[in-house]
Amino acid sequence: TKNWLTNLKLRASYGQVGNDVYQVNGVRQRFLYEQKWTQQANDYYFGTTGQTGIYEQQYPNYGVTWERAHKYNAGLEFNLWNNLFSGNFDFFYEKRNDILTEYLTRPQWVGVTMAAANLGETKNSGVEIELHHNNTIGKDFNYNIGFTFSHAKNEIVAMDEPALKTDYRKREGHAIGQYFGLIADG
Repeated sequence: TKNWLTNLKLRASYGQVGNDVYQVNGVRQRFLYEQKWTQQANDYYFGTTGQTGIYEQQYPNYGVTWERAHKYNAGLEFNLWNNLFSGNFDFFYEKRNDILTEYLTRPQWVGVTMAAANLGETKNSGVEIELHHNNTIGKDFNYNIGFTFSHAKNEIVAMDEPALKTDYRKREGHAIGQYFGLIADG
């Protein structure tokens, strides 16, 4: 190996990160564990005079926690024949659970907005490949040829979808952000 293998490195890593940011229409939602009450002018009337009333705007989520992402990465880096040929192979996998999302199965008769809950789960995986060839011809001519390839795939593993939702409208089992709907002829 001394004659042909210049460098060989194996890499592996694992990490866990969290996220507590939940946004609705670009507005960050905070304190999901607190009840939210709102005053409303002219909420009810005594005779012809409107009175200020108060109503529960959002029901709290006492068990809310942050999202968790478990990230795995493995790789191989090598140089051959005194750096004439080199490359990297990387594989990554991420499983994200407890994703903050709105309830999609809340019955209409509840009559109040529910705070977001930890209802979602996704997975992401992929591979990256880099190959390089460096050489010198004569004194003044250097060249470098490179190839890069990457492929990534993600999937919604779980979300709060109604049980009776038609299959062509479900997002579970499909890629994040994928277009969906019924395909029809005619």
